[in-house]
Amino acid sequence: MTKSKKRKTKPTTISEKVFAHFLPLPNTELFKLTVSAIAEKLGLTRNILTTTFKNETGHNLSDILENHKLLVFSVLILKPEYQKVPITAILESFNLGRPDHFARRFKKFFPVTPSVYRQLRKKVQHRGHR
Repeated sequence: MTKSKKRKTKPTTISEKVFAHFLPLPNTELFKLTVSAIAEKLGLTRNILTTTFKNETGHNLSDILENHKLLVFSVLILKPEYQKVPITAILESFNLGRPDHFARRFKKFFPVTPSVYRQLRKKVQHRGHR
């Protein structure tokens, strides 16, 4: 008897579809993504999407999306091609809103501003290469 191959199953629940199809988007598309856009692409109303997602996961879709964007941004600002680019320029290039508003959201998630986060991560990386 041969080993059976694991079959990739198609996402069936709303939350599975969101995680499979929307969160892995490239940065330029991810940062523009809204709950309303996800609902429209899934052919659902915003209310049905958010209620169903909350029932399936126990979490608000808007919080998940926001946190995911913050995590992706935290990785992005550490990439070599962005390390010398001012945070405000990165925010502007990805159309992420006002720098003060974004910094507040970032600080709420990571207890430091994006600039301080980048400085701290650089120090940690530098110590690791000694």
